[in-house]
Amino acid sequence: MHVRRVLGVGASALMVLMVVTACSSGGKSAPTTPARPVLNFALGKENTDPLGVCRVFTPASIKKLVGGDRKFRVYPPQSLAGQGGPKTTGVVCSWDRSTSPDQVSLRIMVVDYAKAQSGLIDSSWKSQVSGLGTTSSVTLGDQGVSASANGIATVLVRKGSFLISAVSQGRGNGTPIAVGQLTFLAGAAMRKVAP
Repeated sequence: MHVRRVLGVGASALMVLMVVTACSSGGKSAPTTPARPVLNFALGKENTDPLGVCRVFTPASIKKLVGGDRKFRVYPPQSLAGQGGPKTTGVVCSWDRSTSPDQVSLRIMVVDYAKAQSGLIDSSWKSQVSGLGTTSSVTLGDQGVSASANGIATVLVRKGSFLISAVSQGRGNGTPIAVGQLTFLAGAAMRKVAP
């Protein structure tokens, strides 16, 4: 009985050895599972950023402004189709860092009123500017204003049928991105859609 058990175990070990040898790659290392690709929402899907605005800003360049190392986040472009009024198109590009207690966010929004009803861009511009409170003039586009209060910095630009805003908010000990830098970002978005 003891001999049968030894032969059975030996035969099993031999089978395992043969299978392992047959599956080996002749000394080459076994294939590894490929790493998951890095997601880059700045490139986004065409249908969520029909104007191509978010692709203008690389994650690395925005990260320099927002900071955050591993706490830096890039959000997928958000379509604004019809949200600025009937027949408008647009996109919001968003980034932030969230390191407690310091938080900084950045949003760049572009809305195209080209196919919207007459006067809608005027009423939207007036509404947004009046919501800012005290403003300073910005030399950009057809009209431009900026405001900074209560931890929020904003630049609002009108160029042709486009309204472009760059908004940064700081919470806790976070400081919003400066108006000068927001003006640069709004200008880059403006040049993309209305050169």
